[in-house]
Amino acid sequence: MHGGRAVEVINRTPFVAQCVILPDRDGYEQLVAVLKGTFTIDARGCLPAAEQAPVIGGDEHYGDPETTSTRYESDFAPFKPATDVVFVGHAYAPRPRARESDVWLRVGPVGLAAHIFGERQWIARMGGAVMTVPQSFEKIPLVYERAFGGVQRTSGGEAIEAAYDRNPVGTGFVTGNGYARIDGLALPNIEDPRDLLKKPGQAPRPVGFGYVGRHWAPRRQFCGTYDDEWERNRMPLVPVDFDDRAWCGGPAALQATPHLRGGEPVSAVGVTPNGGSLDFRLPAVQPAIEALFCNAWTPLPPLLDTVVIEPDLERISLTWRARLRVHGKVRRLRAVRMKVEG
Repeated sequence: MHGGRAVEVINRTPFVAQCVILPDRDGYEQLVAVLKGTFTIDARGCLPAAEQAPVIGGDEHYGDPETTSTRYESDFAPFKPATDVVFVGHAYAPRPRARESDVWLRVGPVGLAAHIFGERQWIARMGGAVMTVPQSFEKIPLVYERAFGGVQRTSGGEAIEAAYDRNPVGTGFVTGNGYARIDGLALPNIEDPRDLLKKPGQAPRPVGFGYVGRHWAPRRQFCGTYDDEWERNRMPLVPVDFDDRAWCGGPAALQATPHLRGGEPVSAVGVTPNGGSLDFRLPAVQPAIEALFCNAWTPLPPLLDTVVIEPDLERISLTWRARLRVHGKVRRLRAVRMKVEG
């Protein structure tokens, strides 16, 4: 929608499509066309789903946005310089009464591994702390709430003394002045197998397969410098040192550069109830997007910039994005046409 008038979207695909006018980094108007396809995952491979997931207008969290991680990010990023691969699901025990397991995911050239523990906690002992033996589990959600991190509260619990900036929603951590309160503190269920937590005071890299919070480290470093200079000369535009990588929300290990194209192999272990592996290929779909602009159809090369894998729902969603600068000529944009091959 722009200037009170809707752009006609001619969608000749089985997927959902939406177009918006967004400013680029320098404030120039640009058309951003989004095509989102949802596919079922079964023995036949990936086929278009009967029910297509909607285009998401705003970030959706697992609960309170201030205290929980992001389940789905808005589909209206202006541009992503890499393909975000995001996994929404669980780690499943490989056998009954298992206390630990391994999970790994690979999509084309990118991959991520994690070691999974059942419920554990710190027990204060002799001026230090030891870990309890992990409890057995059936499944554990692969969310940042189960990874290392969190906040340290005051002894009364009424205020936050410190927060782990890489994952402020994690299981809990303590700094030097908080060790007196470590007894009973939950330990992470999800850890980096190359950097396991062994003693208090460690600050391992939190492992997650979902979206990294926009204000978490290290993602926020790409957002640029909001200082007096920005306020005087750039506000409300993004800073001159804004990096488009800020739009990428997938874990760093699951951001594919160059962009994925479709058809890449996908393999995941430890994420299905039967204990087997999940193996398929991304749908080899090639969208074509063009805009009727200034009385001519202009091709807009689409980029596959988001892949969301949800094995518990037996589905995968692919999002393609294309853009066209239309500054000062928005009213000459008449229609956007989309079709797919493959």
